[in-house]
Amino acid sequence: MTPFMLSLLTNTEVLRVSMASSGTRLVALSAESGHVWASEDEELGWTYVLLGNPGNRSYSKNATVGATLSQLGLNAASCQWRDLWLGEDLGRVAESVGAQLRPHAAVLGRLSNCTGSISN
Repeated sequence: MTPFMLSLLTNTEVLRVSMASSGTRLVALSAESGHVWASEDEELGWTYVLLGNPGNRSYSKNATVGATLSQLGLNAASCQWRDLWLGEDLGRVAESVGAQLRPHAAVLGRLSNCTGSISN
């Protein structure tokens, strides 16, 4: 096993997603912009987000994949965004989260420390 594969399999942040999240749901699915899944970590108040470009015939090009915080079930104006696979804080996102993804690529992230509220 390569060191990279071992790092993926022992990543405690990613392991927490599989062990502590609930309410997994499909948030967005589009022929032009991939898919978005979300789940919650109720103990810590985090929302996990998976952005994916499956790369099949409908998704054969780079795509901007994302969702609004509202679509993710968050009544917040902004949240801290962290890429769990890379282990990097990517700063605050306002109103939405997304990524430009090549075919077959994905991002697994965490939204936390959400602030502000959206008026309906």
